[in-house]
Amino acid sequence: MAGSKNNCKQPYSFVLADGAAPFEVLGTVELAIKFSNSITHINGHIARNLCTDMIIGMDYINKYNLNINVKKQIVSIDYKNHIYIMLIDKHFKSIKIPVSSSKPLFIPPNSFRTTQVSIPVSSICSSFFPQFHLPHNKFISVIDKHLKFQNYCCNVVFSNISSYPQSLRQGVCVGYLVCNPMFQYSRVFTSSPHKSFGAVSYSDAIPARYGLKVDDAANDDSYIASKAFLQNRNEVRSSQKDIGCNTIQAVSPVIVEHINMLV
Repeated sequence: MAGSKNNCKQPYSFVLADGAAPFEVLGTVELAIKFSNSITHINGHIARNLCTDMIIGMDYINKYNLNINVKKQIVSIDYKNHIYIMLIDKHFKSIKIPVSSSKPLFIPPNSFRTTQVSIPVSSICSSFFPQFHLPHNKFISVIDKHLKFQNYCCNVVFSNISSYPQSLRQGVCVGYLVCNPMFQYSRVFTSSPHKSFGAVSYSDAIPARYGLKVDDAANDDSYIASKAFLQNRNEVRSSQKDIGCNTIQAVSPVIVEHINMLV
């Protein structure tokens, strides 16, 4: 996904289609979203304090006739008179990002102190799970439960519940951020573009006459084989060219490898 951003001189409010979810909009962005082997485009709003990375609204759904088939666990769009399909990947696991103290800390008895912690990811906002007991010190605990990191750093509040001064060394792991990427593992499949027959014909299930078949293959890879029939005035030509595509990875494998080495 890529895009160019335009900031607003004056922020304004934006309400979703449900009429009950207002957001403060800071600007707009032109997004290029990769779906299967095609690049789709949409204009989006930049919202303050959004609960997730991105919300796909009705404008994108209507523009590309996006359809979610829960029974078959596939998502499809209508783009340039063709239907493109991707699988919903359910097999993913949480990623634990270690949070370490950036500098030594001294905490007086029965008091609180704020200090800086760091992670190997440039920016993220996620739930924080502290160590049950910090190494070599069971009297220090972290107050914050949700942390927002910018430029690899964030300020957190530590408490000392004992009657004696306590200290924390630099580089000590004080806990973990836990994130759940939607598409951590790729499923590779092939599909041929179909000619679009509109939302009504394609809204619930995939008709058998389209020649679409979903099978399970070895190594949990999924393959979709299909035939596309394109009509060009008086003649009908069959297209057999397969298109290989992957589900989009939310986290780079290199970053995941580095995180796992730190845990």
